[in-house]
Amino acid sequence: NPLSFHWQTYSVLNNTVSWGSGPVRLHAGLHLISLHQGTGQVMMADSYKTWQTTIDTIFLQALRKIQDGRLLVILGAPDFSMFLEKTTIAALEELGAYYVETLAYKEAWCLVVYKGSGVVLEALTTSLPQHNLTRFDVSPLTVRTAVPRMQ
Repeated sequence: NPLSFHWQTYSVLNNTVSWGSGPVRLHAGLHLISLHQGTGQVMMADSYKTWQTTIDTIFLQALRKIQDGRLLVILGAPDFSMFLEKTTIAALEELGAYYVETLAYKEAWCLVVYKGSGVVLEALTTSLPQHNLTRFDVSPLTVRTAVPRMQ
């Protein structure tokens, strides 16, 4: 039996709080979920506010600690790409990410991958050129997939 998952990657619109000189989304950033490849049990889940400088290095440390074979769900909620360094982008591309380097501000992204074994799914939303960049609204990204159980 395959593992079946449904993730609402990003659906909250205009959910902001004041931070410094303007509004921010505290749930924006990279989210890393590690699942057991055979049972689907959540082994680790954490969020990284990568719209702040240097936070992506903490994400990289966590990613490197996860053993090969685990099913990873990596979600990029809008604003997540603001301060991604080249080393973080390269690490995601090594996992098999194709779109991560070309994403624009306010685009949502999801990567489902068996660490060390290849991509199961990659999905994204794109912002339209006429998108109002002064508003904090983003298209939702819904992902549904069934993945084979691994041993």
